[in-house]
Amino acid sequence: MNSKRIKFITLLLVVVMSMSFLVACGSNDDSGKKDQLETEVNQNNANEEEDVKEEDLEIRVAGSDSGFPNPYVFQSLRSIGFNNKLIFDTLLERGEEDIVPWIAENYQISEDGLTYTFTIREGLKWHDGEDLTAEDVKFSIDKYVEVPAAKDNLRIDDEPFIKEVRVDGRDVIVEVDVANVKVLNSVGFVEILPKHIWENVEDPTSFDAPESAIGSGPYKLVEYNAEVGSYAYEAFEDYWREVPIKKFYQIPVSDSVLAFENGEIDLLSVSGDLVDRYKNNPEYKVITSPAFTGNKMLLNMEKRPELLDKDLRKALYYGINRDEIVEKVYRGAAKTASAGYLSVDHVMYNDKVVKYDYNPEKAKELLKGKTYDFELVTSDGQNDIKMAELIKLHLEEIGINLNIKSMDGKSRDNISKLGEFDLLITGAGGWGEDPDMLRTQYSSKIDKTGVQGIARGYKNEIIDKLAEKQLYETNPEKRKEIVFELQEVISEEIPIIPLVNNTMQYAFKPAKYDGWAFAFNYDKTNLNKVSFVK
Repeated sequence: MNSKRIKFITLLLVVVMSMSFLVACGSNDDSGKKDQLETEVNQNNANEEEDVKEEDLEIRVAGSDSGFPNPYVFQSLRSIGFNNKLIFDTLLERGEEDIVPWIAENYQISEDGLTYTFTIREGLKWHDGEDLTAEDVKFSIDKYVEVPAAKDNLRIDDEPFIKEVRVDGRDVIVEVDVANVKVLNSVGFVEILPKHIWENVEDPTSFDAPESAIGSGPYKLVEYNAEVGSYAYEAFEDYWREVPIKKFYQIPVSDSVLAFENGEIDLLSVSGDLVDRYKNNPEYKVITSPAFTGNKMLLNMEKRPELLDKDLRKALYYGINRDEIVEKVYRGAAKTASAGYLSVDHVMYNDKVVKYDYNPEKAKELLKGKTYDFELVTSDGQNDIKMAELIKLHLEEIGINLNIKSMDGKSRDNISKLGEFDLLITGAGGWGEDPDMLRTQYSSKIDKTGVQGIARGYKNEIIDKLAEKQLYETNPEKRKEIVFELQEVISEEIPIIPLVNNTMQYAFKPAKYDGWAFAFNYDKTNLNKVSFVK
């Protein structure tokens, strides 16, 4: 797949394609192809008028190769699969304030939480002109249960939960084995496949023919170049909602700031030290995301049982000046993280959690004159190194000495999975997702073999009970009460030390396109449909 260049032209019903799919052998000179691509982009931009007509609107963003964009073969470890989401629609979608119906015009959940009924919109089309029906939805769910996609939504803790799927007119009825709060999102976010294309595919995990990129989403794939790592899309004319960006490109750039200022790309993720450069220029607009990415310090209580002492864990937390990390590492583009783990911007954040503002004197009291030596593992990324060095200085003041061990991110993650560390700094996204993340992070009932980023060697019966209880509580208000209580207990116990949640800042020229926005639980404005569909 990586040695091919495939060009996609829209497939039309009963009409011979006017242009062929292009397949070319790969060249060893990838840099030459990259230069050629950037030259073409520059030429295109040079020809653009300042006031872009909406029907001609083209947008380019920086991107890299995440594999062929269909649900089975994209590289799930390198991407959330947004390239797929431009092409394939789902029953539900992230809105700016909540999860909203999408292919399904509405849905109902039975009182016992075991039956989900999705009513499919009328008039939906596949990119090849065929009608999208409830049968396509049933087929897709059944197929994903039979053969899991690259991102497997239809299992909870590795176990399938769907009992039966049936169709009644426009209704798709999904019956599950047990009431579970994750079912709605799990089923609601599977990417719907066209049955007429996939039903005779023997091995979907290797199916990457051109027709495997036919979906019902707002964009059709025009070109995917694996050698360069670029994608080109065009708006689907028969989409059920308005698609203002008519052509969309993801291209690799060597210097994103330079590419942005040269007009090669139209959106820039801005670092904290550069943000004023654009905020103070009326030609640009800067928007700031919720704080849904962050850093935490893992405590390995299996390897270092002294960390089972809650006073030591609290001393560590009080002893770290997280405000200084916000300012010196992220230049203010971050917030101190909640001890209850859910970000302060999360819809279920509980402000009554225990707060651990920097207090070295309090930390010393908790240590009662004891001193400790730990090894702190971190990646060799600039921010991680700087953070580790600041934490080392902070903790020296209270009698805790750290030996920093830095390595590449992949090696750091492997050590985290194996549990071969004392303390470890890691980063993670998804802090705005469903609060069931508290269960996967903190519950001792989950098999943590080979899992990174979790509380290792720690067990608390109250946390275990609350974590499981919220999973099976389908009443939103009752579940919120449980999640709030769970955060309070976690903040008292702190088996993981959340450090900071950083925000994302994006700059763009509103004169060209002013539709960039954020989904309610996600911090990437270029990776959600809110920015692309009106």
